[in-house]
Amino acid sequence: MTMNRTMLRVIIAVVVAQMSALPALAGKPVFPGKIWRDATPESQGVDSTKLNEAMAYLAGKCGKHRTTQAVVIRNGYRIWKGSDADNRHNVWSCGKSFTSTVLGLLIDDGKCTLETLARDYVPKLAKQYSGVKLRHFATMTSGYDAVGGDQSRTPFVPAKPLFKPGAKFQYWDSAMNQFANTLTRIAKEPIRDLFKRRIADPVGMKNWKWGDWGTIGGLLVNGGAGNKGKGLHISANDMARFGLLFLNRGNWNGRQLI
Repeated sequence: MTMNRTMLRVIIAVVVAQMSALPALAGKPVFPGKIWRDATPESQGVDSTKLNEAMAYLAGKCGKHRTTQAVVIRNGYRIWKGSDADNRHNVWSCGKSFTSTVLGLLIDDGKCTLETLARDYVPKLAKQYSGVKLRHFATMTSGYDAVGGDQSRTPFVPAKPLFKPGAKFQYWDSAMNQFANTLTRIAKEPIRDLFKRRIADPVGMKNWKWGDWGTIGGLLVNGGAGNKGKGLHISANDMARFGLLFLNRGNWNGRQLI
C-alpha cells in the first residue's frame, strides 16, 4: 500500500504531546465532553505558524482529501481541525490497536494473560499452532498463516506456519484476524461490544463502527485488522479521543479504563 493511498484512506488523528520547545501547561488534564473544546494554538504553548506549516506539509503528502479529515489535540484541547473531521471511514491497520486494547481489557479482567495459549480457545490451532500464545499474536510474531495468505478471505482456516512462534516478526493481517477470533472466544462476546462498553462509551466515541466476518461458532467475530472492510470505521474527532486516552495512560478524567 503506497503512502498516498494510506493517507487517502486513513483518518489522521494527531495527538500532540510536544509540538514546540515550550513546556506543556501545568495543571489537571482536560478531557472533552460531548464535543471537543477548541483553543488557540498559542494558548496551549504551540506556535500557530509552525503548526500551520506542519499541516500544510502533511497535506502535500496526502491524497485528494489532504488534511480535511485531521485534528490536532494539545493538553486535551483541539487546536487544529480539518473541515471534514467528522467524516467516518475505514482506518485500516489503525484498527489493530483497538484489537490489542481488547486484549488489555481481558487481562485486566483476569480472563487471560500474555502467556495464554490460543489453542485453548480455538481448537483448530492445536495441530499446527500449539505453541502460539496471545503475546505472539499481539507482537506479530505468531507465524500464523491462513489459507489465502496475508489478505485471506478465509483467515480462520489455518495453513502451514510461516515460522515458529517468536522466531521473527511478520506483519500479517490474517494473524490479526485470528487474534480477534481468539479474543472473542475468551470474552464470550463480540469484541466490539466489550470495547464499546468499556472504552468507547466512557470516552464519548459516537461516530464509529467495527466491521465483522459474520457469526462463527455462535459468536460474531469482528475484524482484527482492517482488510476487506472488516475493521474500524471512525472519524478523526473520535479517533483523537482514543489517542488522548492512551496519552493519559488509560485514564479518562480520573477513571482508569485500562
